[in-house]
Amino acid sequence: MEQYFVRPETVDRIRSSWIGGVIEQYVAWLADRQYSWRSVTRRVPLLMRFGEFARRRGAALSEKAVLSSRKISHLQNPLSWYGSLAGETEAGSAGEQPAKG
Repeated sequence: MEQYFVRPETVDRIRSSWIGGVIEQYVAWLADRQYSWRSVTRRVPLLMRFGEFARRRGAALSEKAVLSSRKISHLQNPLSWYGSLAGETEAGSAGEQPAKG
């Protein structure tokens, strides 16, 4: 993380976020795939803002979500990641009725 964010306050703010651990794993994933410095430093602030948006709307990380590598891959598509955190199924959100025809 420190190779992308020079200021210790920035790294501390990311790590102290409720999704800081997941963001750190995502940054490592990006680094392993040789994403550019610019790509990483643009994505992390977006994820931080998205994390706060999701938290304000009741999202919470479960242990299963944190440990699942499938969830990490969803960070590339934050909307699908949010859906999985919010308890939605792949067919739609819980309580959503199928469209009638």
